[in-house]
Amino acid sequence: MKVTVDTLKQILEAFNRHDLDATMEFFSDDCTFDFPRGPESWGQRFIGKA
Repeated sequence: MKVTVDTLKQILEAFNRHDLDATMEFFSDDCTFDFPRGPESWGQRFIGKA
C-alpha cells in the first residue's frame, strides 16, 4: 500500500470514529500496537489483528 496524505486522513478518521475494524484494515496481520493505558506501567501491547 502506498501511503498518501489521503491514506493518513482515512486512518485518522477511523481512529476518531473508534472504528476498530476500519482502523485495522491499514495494519499488517502481524502488527504491534502499544496503547498508552493498561495494566502495565507503560500501558498495554496488542500483537496481531485479532
